Amino acid sequence: MHFGPESKVRNILFSNLVLQDVTGPISIDLYDRGRGNTPAPEPAQKGFFRNISFQGIRAHVVSEGRQFADMSFSQNYRPGETRQCIVLNAIGDVFLEDIALSDIRVTYGGGGTAEEAQREVPQVAGEYFEIGTPPAYGLYARNVRGLSLNNVRFDLEKPDLRPAVVLDHVTDASIGGLSAQGNAKAKSLLRFVETQDALVTASRILTPAAVFLEVAGAGSRGITIDGGDLSKAAAPVAFEGGARKEAVKVRP
Repeated sequence: MHFGPESKVRNILFSNLVLQDVTGPISIDLYDRGRGNTPAPEPAQKGFFRNISFQGIRAHVVSEGRQFADMSFSQNYRPGETRQCIVLNAIGDVFLEDIALSDIRVTYGGGGTAEEAQREVPQVAGEYFEIGTPPAYGLYARNVRGLSLNNVRFDLEKPDLRPAVVLDHVTDASIGGLSAQGNAKAKSLLRFVETQDALVTASRILTPAAVFLEVAGAGSRGITIDGGDLSKAAAPVAFEGGARKEAVKVRP
């Protein structure tokens, strides 16, 4: 779903869905400019996208190049259509607000590379695949105010060197009961970029990881890790890009 400068969307619940062999499981973007980033007239009133919930979702995201036996023709995947994840993407000076995901379980094909884990997502709006391969295998969120994850699990069919979750310029986030597969060769399981006021509780690392949370950017602050089973991570937190150690509190 993508929405333009004058869109006004709120109070929607998506529940009890089974998504089988999809490429993009959940995708929302909001932008303050014309389609394809072309100039657009200033709207009389700025649009918004708020109070949207997803619950009771089960999904299987196809791996790259998968061909289905019940189709007589070859399936062609566009660039950015494979190795996708849940994408919450606002660009410009607008934000998605109060987005909640609860009781979500997604199995991904995996295969993401270290280069993809570090790529910068372009400032584009449109179909989910137009941003290219995201730097997270499970969830990528940019410009979100009020993000809640509760009882969310991400599994992989094959190894992936991207973090499970990347938060990019997110404020007021709560992640409770997240279970996700790590990779000892990946930089981290979670990555927060210029993220503020985030609480991470009762997380469970399903497979070994080098670092549980990597924090980037001097603007990151007010991040708390409270409890959970982080024993499969070699280190709980790492910092880069000007992030300060006092930005994060770790509670046993």
